[in-house]
Amino acid sequence: MIMKYSLYPWSLCALLFPGLSFAEPAETIQPDRPGFSTGTYTVAPGVAQLELGFQSDYGNNSGDPDTFTAPLINVRVGLTSTTELNVLVDGWSRERTNSGSVTSSSDMLLGAKHRLIMAEQYNVSLLGYVSLPTGNTPDSGTFTSFLGLLWDYELDQDISAFGTLQFISFVEGGQRSNNFQPAIGLSFSHTSKLSSYIEYYRDMSLNIRAARDIDMFDAGVAYLLTDNIQMDVNFGVSLDQYASDFFGAGFAIRF
Repeated sequence: MIMKYSLYPWSLCALLFPGLSFAEPAETIQPDRPGFSTGTYTVAPGVAQLELGFQSDYGNNSGDPDTFTAPLINVRVGLTSTTELNVLVDGWSRERTNSGSVTSSSDMLLGAKHRLIMAEQYNVSLLGYVSLPTGNTPDSGTFTSFLGLLWDYELDQDISAFGTLQFISFVEGGQRSNNFQPAIGLSFSHTSKLSSYIEYYRDMSLNIRAARDIDMFDAGVAYLLTDNIQMDVNFGVSLDQYASDFFGAGFAIRF
């Protein structure tokens, strides 16, 4: 995990958005990480938020690689009261197999999130991304598109349900796959600073008949250090052994 964040995040945001005035919002930080589902909340206008992390994946089958990826970067900038700009980069991945290891970087994703419904008990948002050819994997430079419908519903003061309906089109191994990825989970507020979540998600290919559907369970814990900084740890397990198990950690900081 990158620990030196006092100067770099501000410099990155200032470089990407030189004319932006950074304002201090009243409510506490609402990160998208961790978890498969993306949160419905958007960053307030004139506010920048940086989310960093790492993830270590462990293959369940013979020949499946173990992979370490860092830093996972999500830069979020509020454009209006309901819309934010997103820049995502997966950093560098080191893939380890019995025959050796390979280091690569994936394409950058550029997108936006827009809040469709804002109510006292529930929220609905729309999220979209497209890829930019910045990586060096064999499939880098091929077009990736993503569209997700995000929702949450407050069950009581300390428990909320959340989920997503996602569609993604990408190229892997030279073959394009169009996937539907639904997820559903519960989040728990234990104290004013400590929270946790559990989540189930599925990955289904809509056009490749030989592809197996993947079922995953993940969970995590987040701790609010200040109103503007949150730390987290998370893990996931493959329910059908078709995908890799993983462990990750990170933090989010708002400016």
